[in-house]
Order: sequence, then structure tokens, then C-alpha cells
Amino acid sequence: MSSDMVAGDERREIAADLRMAAEQGQPYTEPTLACFVRADRLSSIWDRLASLIEPEKITGETSDGYHTFDELYDHRAKLFSVIVRDHREIAWKSMLHHDGTMYDGMFIVGVETPDGQATYHYDVDPYWALFDCAELERAPEWDGHTPSQAIDRIAALSLACDREELLYLAKKLDARATDLLKLNYLDHSRQRKSARREHARDLMAVCSRIRELCGVVE
Repeated sequence: MSSDMVAGDERREIAADLRMAAEQGQPYTEPTLACFVRADRLSSIWDRLASLIEPEKITGETSDGYHTFDELYDHRAKLFSVIVRDHREIAWKSMLHHDGTMYDGMFIVGVETPDGQATYHYDVDPYWALFDCAELERAPEWDGHTPSQAIDRIAALSLACDREELLYLAKKLDARATDLLKLNYLDHSRQRKSARREHARDLMAVCSRIRELCGVVE
């Protein structure tokens, strides 16, 4: 049991004792306090203290001061649906886990990243139709990933896409440099040939740097 859970149980126990004292009309106080507080008010004080001490029940309406849990859940679902839409080729959703089980009223949706799965559960209503991807009879077997691993894998997936785009750009720049050098065989102007060589050299330097950043060994 976690330390937070123990602390919560201890607080509930203290709150229960205070309420019992209030119901039974027991003083439950130091003599010094009794000198300053009327006896008929002690019960209401204990009841109020119990309410302050006891942990509040966590619900979807619980807020951090800015958003409720329900709002954050809705935001996460809609943001993940955008990721799924942009990566349909590796995304899926299913009404069942690989073993045929599922939480009441929920489904599972995930993406298969180069580092492994990233999955989430959502309520069928209203989120099932939000996810535009392949529908599987049963989800792939869970690979054991944690919530922190899931979000790290999603972040790495974004980086992988950036890498592919950068390598594609390097390929285009490299082709442009090659075309410039080919033109020099057809143009006998020393000035233009020199400018093309310099431009091609700059392009190849950029290509080399891009490949180096992407971890490609030339």
C-alpha cells in the first residue's frame, strides 16, 4: 500500500473519531481549549474539523484549480485521436483486449511505435467514432508498457517522423547539388561555373550536417 493511501486512511480514522465525539457530546479536548469555547459549540467544532481532515472523494469533477479530471480526460482523448489520424498505418482500436476481456463501456486504442506500443482506454460513448483507424476484433497482446513509457514512445514517434522528413530534404538537396555540377559541363562561363560549384558545395555541407544529426553514417 502506498504512503498516500496510508495517510488517507489515517486521516479518515481521525475524522471518524472526531465525529463520534461530536455525536456523543464528549469534550475530546484539552482543558485549556474548554476554557475558551462554549461546551455547546464543541460538537460543531469537532464535526467541522473532521470535514477538513478527511480526504475529499476523488471524482471526475475533482479539479486542480484549472481543469477537472473529466476535462483532462476529454483533452487527452481528442489529442490522441489526432496522433492516431496522422499515423493510421500503425494505429488500431478494439472493443476487446487480446484475451477477450474489456472494462465496462470502454475500448482500447493504440499505435505501434518503433519502441513498442502506446495505448489508452476510453469510453465507447462518445470516443469510439473519434478514432479513425483500423478496427481489430482483438487488440494486440499488451507488451507491459507503463503510462510514462507510452507518452515517451509517442514523443519518440514524432521525432522519428521529423527524422524521415529531414532525410528526405537532404536527398532533395543532394540531387540539386548534383544537377548544378552537371550544368557546369554544359556552361563554359568561368564565373557561373565557380558560383555553381560554391552553391553545390554549400548544399552538400548542409546534407552532410542533416545526416549527421539524424545519425546516418556516410
